[in-house]
Amino acid sequence: MVWQDYEEIVKVIYENIGRIQGAKIECWGASCRRIGVSGTPFQIDVLTSHTDGLHTYYTAIECKHWKSKVDKDPVIKLAEAVRDCKLNQGVVISKEGFTDDAVTWAKSNNIHLIQLKENNWHFGENQATKLYMNIEVATPHFLEAKMRVSAQNADKFQTMFKGVNAWETYLVTRDNIKLQVKQIINDTLNSKLSLQDPLKMINEIIHYPDSTLYHEKANISCPINGLEIIGFITHFTKLAYDYLENKVWLLMKIIFEQKEYGVTFDGMLLEVKRESIHLTCGLKSTIAPVLRKKEFAYELKQLKG
Repeated sequence: MVWQDYEEIVKVIYENIGRIQGAKIECWGASCRRIGVSGTPFQIDVLTSHTDGLHTYYTAIECKHWKSKVDKDPVIKLAEAVRDCKLNQGVVISKEGFTDDAVTWAKSNNIHLIQLKENNWHFGENQATKLYMNIEVATPHFLEAKMRVSAQNADKFQTMFKGVNAWETYLVTRDNIKLQVKQIINDTLNSKLSLQDPLKMINEIIHYPDSTLYHEKANISCPINGLEIIGFITHFTKLAYDYLENKVWLLMKIIFEQKEYGVTFDGMLLEVKRESIHLTCGLKSTIAPVLRKKEFAYELKQLKG
């Protein structure tokens, strides 16, 4: 593995994490650059972002595929980039770990440290790990979408859109942004997958003031102010198992959190503990049934042949 591969692997890992946690890759590689308030240009290996609905937070990631431990100099350089570019957090990822001065400096300067290296631990010749999984499946169910229409447009809407499938419509906001109604419904229901009371009805009102609802095939439109989405979530749990033989490719150690993960060849992130392995990400939310959580217990089994 060369440093370019290492950088791309980090990007892929954070893409998979982002599918679950709502983060995204802003840019990566040699073309990923930001200009600080001082006018200084900074090259960033991987830049991610996530939002809480009100604010967007940016994280700069520096990848070091060195043959030795990373000292404090790259950590200081990244901290300068974070401050000058008004980013929120910095992460240094190293193949061989970090020197004591790097750890000490990073801990007091909001820089997170991660060791990411290829897996060289083995369960033994001709052995595999059998994982017993309790899989919780959360499924969103869509019942109805009600368009919020002003009194003066109510009759027009009833006449033109009676019997029209909401899945085939889209709206254009007052800022001239085109949104598919089915995507709005999907995103709304998927955001409720973690409801603790799965049978509770979802009744979500989304405001789009001064917008217009369209149906292209029928060539009709009507002003609306938003929509109300009605549905619910169902959960069920089942027991399953799989073998982990030759699936853990990389080991990932979060220095300050004292956590370790295994990265599989298909991009999943497995939290490694003494007595269990927990799947924490690598699953993509869709309107279809979604695996929200897996809990594993494992045992070693001798393979025949």
